[in-house]
Amino acid sequence: MSYEVKLGAVFKKNVKHFKKHFPNVADDVKSVIKRLQEDPHLGDVVPGQKGVRKIRVDNSDMNKGKSGSYRLLYFVIDRPTETLYILMLYAKNQRDKIPTNEVLGVLREEGLL
Repeated sequence: MSYEVKLGAVFKKNVKHFKKHFPNVADDVKSVIKRLQEDPHLGDVVPGQKGVRKIRVDNSDMNKGKSGSYRLLYFVIDRPTETLYILMLYAKNQRDKIPTNEVLGVLREEGLL
């Protein structure tokens, strides 16, 4: 089973921002999205954020381990459609956590709340 992927506006803006400093960001994210299409429940559910999940994405332009990686926030709808909404991308070394109200705002913006 392969889920349909929808890229959110905030996510696209995030990738554009990171491309200025990390030219391989799109390829890094694509590999994780392919894995998520096959198993969308790989990431951890973020408490208090309406079922939004997060997963670590290696940054191939930096060799700094987990602190140099990205976090990808996404939302899964299993029924009636199998859809994977890619919401946000952020750098772990720049932001430790995303506030709940910011994530809920992105969900509203994408029409998921």
